Amino acid sequence: MKVVTMCCTLNEEQNIMRFCAVHSRFADKIVICDGGSTDRTVQIAEGFEKVKVVHFDEILNIGGFSWNPKGAQHTLAYATAKEENPDWIIADECDSVPTLSLQDGIRALLRAEGQLDVVGVMRLYVVGQKEFFPKLSLGGFYGWAHRASKVDGNYQGDDDFVHRRLNFPKPDTWRNINPPLALLHFGWPDTKTADFKTARYHAIGTLPIHGKAIPSNAGTPERLPRWAKWS
Repeated sequence: MKVVTMCCTLNEEQNIMRFCAVHSRFADKIVICDGGSTDRTVQIAEGFEKVKVVHFDEILNIGGFSWNPKGAQHTLAYATAKEENPDWIIADECDSVPTLSLQDGIRALLRAEGQLDVVGVMRLYVVGQKEFFPKLSLGGFYGWAHRASKVDGNYQGDDDFVHRRLNFPKPDTWRNINPPLALLHFGWPDTKTADFKTARYHAIGTLPIHGKAIPSNAGTPERLPRWAKWS
């Protein structure tokens, strides 16, 4: 069984080492689709044996913020991952990391999945390092691992930046798994990052699908559960 991880990046120097190190534990290949980083993102990624970096050349400036057209960038990442002839493709974001339980169990879980096409996991949205937003985190599942032979690699149009997921098979072919097999999303490690990302979302008009994935809309944070560890 071959597992390939894919991820799109743009100036992810603070996250890329953690992402590549963790996914190197269980993925056979890691495809990093970089959208023109000016920091050390690419240099750090290329230091990992399993990483293949591809370059996405289109970068926009919207309201003073750099932005890659996400549909096209993700389609390139997916096509590159497919070139590796994987059985499963894991699609994630650079500031997201699987818990230790998911890291340790994902290959056995995928091997046992039979004819199911998508594995959905909960994503805990972490603020700082020790708290998360339950209101945002516990309401649904994120399509994380996809059977490569069944998933359509075309994304919805780039005129709508928000809708950029793969065209997944029907929900009855999903298997949703529960914590402690989960993802930790370190989107707001500090106030400066939170303020920058919030301003960028508003300037570009790209609030995530549920419209709440910024601290000001995410409710009251609580202490992370004990099982929410990635290392």
